[in-house]
Amino acid sequence: MARKTVIICDISGKEGAEEVSFSWDGQAYTIDLAESEKGKLAKLLGPYLEKASKVKVETIKATPKKKSGEVNLQAVREWANSNGYQVSNRGRVPVKIMEEYLASQ
Repeated sequence: MARKTVIICDISGKEGAEEVSFSWDGQAYTIDLAESEKGKLAKLLGPYLEKASKVKVETIKATPKKKSGEVNLQAVREWANSNGYQVSNRGRVPVKIMEEYLASQ
């Protein structure tokens, strides 16, 4: 079954809007605007955009780097399973098991 997503303008309530991104004073924003509302915003910002400088926006990686001293949870799970503990493949490792793993290292 095919489905169609309809985006509604946040200002006018019209269908067929598109997401517009902008930033102001260090804060990034998005808003869904119909073509007419997008035109109004462009006209309003036009004189400022003509004088403004474009800057490169850097993206933030979704996967944070591991800090030194962090424990490899997969290794903890393998140790726990081989030592008679029942540990799920996902989620938090119980504190008791973590403490016993660290003491065994």
